[in-house]
Amino acid sequence: VKIASCTASSDYNGQAPCGNAYDGSMRSDWGTAGEGTGSWIKLQFAGAQAIAAMNFANRPFSSALSKGLKLEFSHRRTRVVALQQNSASQRFALAPAVTTTFVKIVVVSVWRSLNNGAKEISFRSLRDLGMSDLCTDNLTC
Repeated sequence: VKIASCTASSDYNGQAPCGNAYDGSMRSDWGTAGEGTGSWIKLQFAGAQAIAAMNFANRPFSSALSKGLKLEFSHRRTRVVALQQNSASQRFALAPAVTTTFVKIVVVSVWRSLNNGAKEISFRSLRDLGMSDLCTDNLTC
């Protein structure tokens, strides 16, 4: 799923803008300016997308690890996911899939808090994922 644009609660010194969170590179990241719990990033799609899964990687700093994320969708529904205490990419199934024009990711808890953000965020649509992919990853089928 292609992300068209983003906004965020803040950007770390202009050096780590929100666009870095979905640029396809694990060597760049979006960082907040001293924020942890309550920080957010809103990722806008070009049109409505049926989102089946999200991949999220914390920033690669042990002092900036988010723990709980609330996903807010354009139809006002939400989902909450829990991250492991690392910066590896983690996949979360959204079953049933959610049709939305944006996803706003709000940090609701942290492992540690100092310039939290994301190394990489991506979404997979129902079209991107076959049922066998979901089952192979031990996600909801």
